[in-house]
Amino acid sequence: MDKVRTAYEIARTEHKCVVIFIDEIDAIAVSNNTEFRGEHQAALQQLWLELDACKNDVQIFVIFATNYFNKLNKTFLDRLGSNALEVKNPDVTMREKILAYYSARYQVPMSPDLIRLVARKSDGLSARCLEDLVCDIALSRPDGEATIDEFEVLKVLAQMRKKFDENISEQQGNMDSVLQ
Repeated sequence: MDKVRTAYEIARTEHKCVVIFIDEIDAIAVSNNTEFRGEHQAALQQLWLELDACKNDVQIFVIFATNYFNKLNKTFLDRLGSNALEVKNPDVTMREKILAYYSARYQVPMSPDLIRLVARKSDGLSARCLEDLVCDIALSRPDGEATIDEFEVLKVLAQMRKKFDENISEQQGNMDSVLQ
């Protein structure tokens, strides 16, 4: 609660355009039937007060990010109005470009065919996950190897996909237990 209040106090005293970015807003703004009370509820109430207080302030922009938009508190969403924007993970064409960029940046010699293959098999992964994938591929490559073995790349991708799916399942399970 104090952090919310402090952020807005600083924003109001800056006398210039300020962006307040709150990542993982779902940590406090989950649906009403959550077990979170006390500190989470107080922080959410303070956030509502601050949002209402700066509603017409053209110098304060507030950005929230979440992976669980559908789990957010209805009242919280109503206060945002029609200002919600969904940023989706990259499509196959963008994944190819991202993989090509990071393979060049980290000096991982992936052929265009291999990049296309990995791009097709990495649906649902974010740009950050793709960067991590290229880094993991670089780390798995034996020293001095000039080429990358397709099998090794697909093995690293499978490991990342498994870790990604486990994290999503775990986060979903945590959110479901909170919302019951």
